[in-house]
Formats: sequence, structure tokens, C-alpha cells
Amino acid sequence: MLQGRITRPPVVAVIALVVLALLLAAYAAGRWWAGRDTFTSFVLEQRTPAPALRLTGVDGNPFDLDTLDGRVVAVVFAYSHCPDVCPLTLSNFANAVRQLPESRQRDVAVVVVAIDPVRDTPEVLGRYLAAFDRRFLGATGSVEQVDAAIGAWGMLVQREPPRPDGSYFVSHPAYSIIVDRDGAQRLLVPHTIDPSALADDLSRLIKEKRHS
Repeated sequence: MLQGRITRPPVVAVIALVVLALLLAAYAAGRWWAGRDTFTSFVLEQRTPAPALRLTGVDGNPFDLDTLDGRVVAVVFAYSHCPDVCPLTLSNFANAVRQLPESRQRDVAVVVVAIDPVRDTPEVLGRYLAAFDRRFLGATGSVEQVDAAIGAWGMLVQREPPRPDGSYFVSHPAYSIIVDRDGAQRLLVPHTIDPSALADDLSRLIKEKRHS
């Protein structure tokens, strides 16, 4: 009777995998080893200036990210027909901002860029965002304008072919980008972050001294 050979992975590889798993678990727990002096969101090593973002606001007027200079800005790429990631992301940001002291809430802006501009007109996007927080700012435009913004911000977005009923999904990253008060990209926020942890991250950025 033939017996198959069982190939065991090298001990070093096993140890490496265990260490990696422990590190990921620690990060998911909020980087507990560094206490409250660190961010829960992923910190970008290079403080790259945020790309330009000039589209159309939900009120039909031009939107320009530069008008938010001096505030901590969360840039969320989303669409109103998103079944899971987008609603959770926007709910987390809404809850996080509400946890900040009232005097600090105005120091944060949440900008939602519509990655499905055909369906998400300014009116549709405005109604969608109002369900989460009326202070959220929406930005949309033509497909060409939105795709240019998506590319400038390095987001990977894929609109799937329509189904027989005309519906379709849009694949996109499950994280948002936070820009600090100096206009630099600082954090990548996973959509599963705890709102309280997100509020702490926002508070830390608000308190940072501007360098420009």
C-alpha cells in the first residue's frame, strides 16, 4: 500500500509565522504595547502632501480640499449603493466625531468622494451622507473627474459590469485616508476600527502643532 509523504515546514518558517501572527494580533488590538501614545490607525511613514481634490459638492458648487486647510480631514472613497464597507466606515466616523469635545468637532472634516458618480449625483450623495452626519462633505463629478481623483490618491477602484437588472458593485479599498492640519497624508484607517479608537486618533492629530 502506497503512503503519501508528509512534508513538514522548516522550524524557522513556523516560528516566523507564529511571530507574524502575534504581531498582527497585537496591532489589531490597538497596538497595546505602546499604550495611549500611539495611533490605532496605520501610520504613514512618509508625510506626503495630500493630492489636489477639486470636484463638485453636494450643493452643486465647486468643492476644493484646499478650503479645509488647518483642519484634520478624513477622505473617504465610497458610494451610496455599497452594501457593507461604506456604511460601516461612515458610521464609525460619525460616532468618532461625536465623541470629541464639541469645541473640537469643528476641527475635523469628513469628505466623501463618490466613486460611482453616475448614480451618486450631488443630490443623491447629499441625501446619503445626511443619514450619517449632516456635517459630512460630499464630492462628486463626471466619471473622468472622479477617476482622475481616484488615480491621484492612489486608490484601486473597479466598477463591475452591470447585471441584467442594471445594478452593479464597485470594488474599492476598505480604508480611508486622514490628512493632518499641515495637509499631509498621515493615517490609513481600516473600516473595522473602533469609533472610540478613531476618536483618539483624531484628537491626537487635532492637538498636534502645525508646522506650516
